[in-house]
Amino acid sequence: MSGNAQSMLMHQIISGRQSHYCYALIEPFDIAGFDEQWSVLSTAPGAQWRSLPIASLASAPGLQPLLLRLSDGSPCETLMLWLLQQPGAEQRCILFTTWFDWQQVIAFWLQRTEALYPQGIVAPFNSFSAPILSLLWQTLGDEQQQSFVAGLEGLYLPEGAAWRLLAIGNQVAEPAFEQIQLSEQQYELLTRESRRELQSQQLFLRLQPYHRREFSPADVRAVYFDTLQRVQQQFADADARSCEIMAQRRFVWGKDYFIHPVFLALCTDGDYRKALRRFQQKVCNDAALGRDMDFHDWLPPLEQ
Repeated sequence: MSGNAQSMLMHQIISGRQSHYCYALIEPFDIAGFDEQWSVLSTAPGAQWRSLPIASLASAPGLQPLLLRLSDGSPCETLMLWLLQQPGAEQRCILFTTWFDWQQVIAFWLQRTEALYPQGIVAPFNSFSAPILSLLWQTLGDEQQQSFVAGLEGLYLPEGAAWRLLAIGNQVAEPAFEQIQLSEQQYELLTRESRRELQSQQLFLRLQPYHRREFSPADVRAVYFDTLQRVQQQFADADARSCEIMAQRRFVWGKDYFIHPVFLALCTDGDYRKALRRFQQKVCNDAALGRDMDFHDWLPPLEQ
């Protein structure tokens, strides 16, 4: 079942568990200073760890996640305490307690590192990534959640310097688990953040030839995400993709075009993409409309 809002420190989870083991699963790549810490602590007496041998990462062993078995005062606990102090690194790890030994816990997570995508292909899926797992969890029913954590005593996500109990499992020797199948809605939710980051980068690259000295990537990102938030508030019934397209057009027609009476009149039927096409025609044919807006014409419009 799902956990409550309880947060615990790591040593409380380690010492308070009923099951045999406490593990951390971490994504160590690109964490500043990790290699130096790892070279010392991974070879220290009492260090217990394994790589999670994901097939798609076989040619890049440095990208494979690491499983750490934690106990009070162990080198792996010391590594985790260091990791939690690094900016952003707390989102690169999860914690769980279980009765599983090494072979079982590796098999458990390998089952959860692939998914059937809406396009009908089976591909890698990082269910052990804290941000992805947090989003996925919101979309799962009770039975799906219980299937995911079968064999775990508790599953925890980072919350500042503490850990939030996400779910409570049960003791199962050979947990049955069906492959993760992502619906269109789940896929859209899980890819939304990375898609929007990519969109802001693409906007910057389009702007750069015309406004090389005016904008930085951070400037464009801030403007895009701020506009996106305003669009979502203005058109609460619009789907995510329509909101993104409307926010991107801010770089074509100006910051307030989407609250202009002419544009709002075109949106009454809820077809926002059609409204954008019709508004583009009106702007092209009516110079007064362009002057009436905060019209920068930073970019030529893209067909959507």
